[in-house]
Amino acid sequence: MLSYCTFSKVMRQQRWKASLAADMTNRSVTPRGNPLGLTVPLAVSEPAEQTFHLIGVGQQTWGRGRAKHVTAPLPKGLYPLERADHFHHSKLLLDQDDEVAYRMGGLSLRAAQPGSIEQWRAVRRECLAVANGCGLLDFSSLSRFVVEGPGAGDMLQRICTNNVAGPKVPVNALKYTMLTNDDGEVTGSMTVLKMAEEKYLLMCYALTSRLDWKLLSDNLPSSVTLSDVSWENALLMVTGPQTDNVLRSLMSSRSWEMVSALPNFTAAPVSIGGVSATLSRVSYCGGLGYELHVPQQDAAAARLYEALRGSSAADVTEFGYTAMQVMRTEAARPCFTVDIPDRARYLDCVPKFLAKLGDDQPDFQGKAAIKCGGAAEKFLVHLSAEDPHYFLSCMNVAAPRMGGKHRLLLDGEDVGYVTSGFYGFRAGRAVMFGLLNKTPELGLTGKKALTQMESGRLTVTAENGEAATAVKVVKDVEALIGN
Repeated sequence: MLSYCTFSKVMRQQRWKASLAADMTNRSVTPRGNPLGLTVPLAVSEPAEQTFHLIGVGQQTWGRGRAKHVTAPLPKGLYPLERADHFHHSKLLLDQDDEVAYRMGGLSLRAAQPGSIEQWRAVRRECLAVANGCGLLDFSSLSRFVVEGPGAGDMLQRICTNNVAGPKVPVNALKYTMLTNDDGEVTGSMTVLKMAEEKYLLMCYALTSRLDWKLLSDNLPSSVTLSDVSWENALLMVTGPQTDNVLRSLMSSRSWEMVSALPNFTAAPVSIGGVSATLSRVSYCGGLGYELHVPQQDAAAARLYEALRGSSAADVTEFGYTAMQVMRTEAARPCFTVDIPDRARYLDCVPKFLAKLGDDQPDFQGKAAIKCGGAAEKFLVHLSAEDPHYFLSCMNVAAPRMGGKHRLLLDGEDVGYVTSGFYGFRAGRAVMFGLLNKTPELGLTGKKALTQMESGRLTVTAENGEAATAVKVVKDVEALIGN
């Protein structure tokens, strides 16, 4: 009999080969305006044989040894990319008083692998920098597509569960949406920016970008064009309470007045640091934050990145993707393929605000199946650990098939699993998403019922299956992360 670890490895390899065989032979999608000369392989090969590339400003800035890189094989995706996992912060930062207390056991990392201690100290530093100052992330691994032309809005309304286009959506509005198939199962997600009437910028996970491109191509009217702009523009994230001071120092007073008046989830063209960019007021990490779409031409994006990093208006700290995953989990930002499993029933896992299924909501692919499919059998919930010393680090992409390694127990009965969870350094305790089965015999009929239950009834297990600490529903995210 195969051990669990061996079985898991075999299953991962089989899924990788199967998805690669299906997707990498699609010649219709290749990088456009690619400054690195990347070619998409057209034959199946082992992951180790793939060539990974930096995208965004990494080639000219943090790619020169400032960061610990991580390579992310993307079996379904468009590009095999390298990202900054965490940065090599100066010894001064890592030896401050709070770090000394940390090493003495205030927040133990004994549950982490010994080789990851240095990584988690760096991640902690980055999360606390975002909590107190301003963090800077090269977020360019998101694939970005533009659809433009008469009928572009109608096309998006047919494939998106949220109302992302049409006359009720103003220009410069930013909308997050899920994608579903005819059976009402979740097959993707994207963020849509309405740049102009009948022109939209779509931001997709790199992991699923090839499938998103295929979905768009299959539904593309003859009057609409679809283009890939991922390699033409960098995407920079700035977030934290001092972010406004940083941006203001690089803008004219007139530009800053416009930016400071922007509502959440809206965008505007700006001039910042002598560079033209599109700025969106949105934060994947919670609290105050912005995203900047900046042209790569003439190293404009790299120059702006360095201007932001070197700002004297506030302490600006570069952070990597692990810190981003920690903070988006703290801030209750679910991630498709992890917290919202691929092919899951829509009502079982998606926050209700993403789609109003009433008659006034435009029809979309899968809407009829969702309405006729019956009530939800599961629900996604945001949780925090009661024990502040409990350490957690997991992202369970394959959990629906393989079983989540951290189970959730109600009165000792298994009722679900942790989809993603981390030690939240801003929160001072572990935070996680849990996908729970509705269990009426235990009184578990949904989030509201769980919120009203006595403390201590719901627990999370360690990897050995034993209960590790009680967990509770997070009622106030902003209070949890200190905003």
